[in-house]
Amino acid sequence: MSENEPKLEAAIPSFERIVQAIRSGRCIPFLGAGVSLAYTDWRNGQDSIPGCPCASKLKDTLEHALRAKPHASLELQRVSPVDLPSMAEFYVYFDNGQRGEIEDNVKEAIRSAKWPRPIHWVLTCVPSVRCVFTTNYDELLEEAARKVNPRRNLLGPWIYNQSRIGQEKPKGIPLDVTLNRPFRSGVAAPPEGHPLILYKMHGSVQCPGSLLITTYDYVKYIASWRDER
Repeated sequence: MSENEPKLEAAIPSFERIVQAIRSGRCIPFLGAGVSLAYTDWRNGQDSIPGCPCASKLKDTLEHALRAKPHASLELQRVSPVDLPSMAEFYVYFDNGQRGEIEDNVKEAIRSAKWPRPIHWVLTCVPSVRCVFTTNYDELLEEAARKVNPRRNLLGPWIYNQSRIGQEKPKGIPLDVTLNRPFRSGVAAPPEGHPLILYKMHGSVQCPGSLLITTYDYVKYIASWRDER
C-alpha cells in the first residue's frame, strides 16, 4: 500500500468497533447475495470465477423459462413483473400453485457457484465468529466450514422452512454462545472444533419448499416473524 492510499481503518466506518466485536466473539455477520456473486481471482491470472446470480439475474432466468410457455408468454407481454418476488409469484400462478419447477430453476442457477467465495473461507477460519445469519439459498458457507482447517463444528444450518408449520428449534448450542460470553482466544478448541451456528432466514436449496421467493412468501414471512415457531 502506497503512502497516498487510504488505510483500511479509515475506509471502513466503525472499524475498531467491528474488530473488537470479532475478537470478543460478539460479531454476527449477516450475509446477503453479494457474498456469493461471481468474482475475478487476481491470484490466478484474473480468472473469472462463476457465482450465484443476483436477484435481477434470477428474475431474468425465471422470465426466460416462463416465455417458453405459450400462455405465460402472452401474459408477460401484457403485464411485466418488475422484480424477482413478483416474477416468481407470476411463475407459480401459471404452474397452478405448484412450486416444483420454479425451485428446480432456482437450484440450477444457484449451483453455478461451484465452490465457496473468499469471504466464506475467511469467516469460517475466524474461530471467534460463532454465529452467521444469511438470506442466501446456497450452501457455500457450509462447504467452507466442513473443509476449513482447523476444523469448525458446524451447528445447523437451521432453516426457516415455510413449508412446515413447526420450525426446527436450534439445539446443542454451547453455553458460552447462549450466554454471549466473550470468546476466550487462549483456550484450545474442543475436539469437535470451534462452534459455528448458521441460520438461513429465507430457506435453502437443500430443503424443498423452503425458499422465500414469491411476493406471497415474503408477506407471510413478515406477518409471522414474531411467531415463536
